[in-house]
Amino acid sequence: MMVRAMMLTGMLRASSAFTMSTARSFPALTTTKRSMSVSGEIWEGGSEDLPKLTLYTKYGCTLCDKVVDELRSVKEETGIDFGLDGVDITDNFQVFDRYKYDIPVVHYGDEYWFKHRSPDREVLEKVLGGGAFEPIGEQPDSSDAKNKK
Repeated sequence: MMVRAMMLTGMLRASSAFTMSTARSFPALTTTKRSMSVSGEIWEGGSEDLPKLTLYTKYGCTLCDKVVDELRSVKEETGIDFGLDGVDITDNFQVFDRYKYDIPVVHYGDEYWFKHRSPDREVLEKVLGGGAFEPIGEQPDSSDAKNKK
């Protein structure tokens, strides 16, 4: 079976007649185009002593874009310095399994802070400016059996 699939794959690639209808006939042979990972530093904080946030996201997440815009606004308008890293949930199965229904998720240091939408501007400024940090809501975990459908 493996040899046959490899032969078919070679023939289909060599043939200019490979169309979507052909691909539908051989679903195991089709590949899904995956977007580039969005993991990486979004911006650097001035020093290691400053808060470091981690945004759990994926390509095309518009709610995530809104959170980044709000955090950038706080940084630029108040002068409060902090770093922000992005973690693409599609890069890691365990992270994906945990957050697949709840992005954006933001961690403050290594601790869960909030999900879905950023908190009020006053809360952002207070926490990022060195005030008391408290998680907002419960940390999501879609891998939990009670949340599986």
